[in-house]
Amino acid sequence: MSEQMKIRFFTIADYEEEEAWLREQHKAGWKLTRVRLPGFYYFESCTPEDVIYRLDYQNSEEGSDYMQMFRDYGWEHCGRCAGWLSFRKPAAQADSEQER
Repeated sequence: MSEQMKIRFFTIADYEEEEAWLREQHKAGWKLTRVRLPGFYYFESCTPEDVIYRLDYQNSEEGSDYMQMFRDYGWEHCGRCAGWLSFRKPAAQADSEQER
């Protein structure tokens, strides 16, 4: 598998735009592996797929109950950077229109 790094800057208020951008990257065959400040996104080549990305902010260390809640709803944890946690789930598994 090949890896690719892309530089992109988002502000806190742009989190929905960032989620949409990550989704487009996955549709193009690049899944997120990690994020490093200030805006370095690392991707691994993958089969193109429609995958929803969600970002959630935690200003303290997340506990096992917090992570289990996301797993229970089908979300895969795929990274953490500066308090922002990244999760993803195939769009076909979205439980509601709100998740899409």
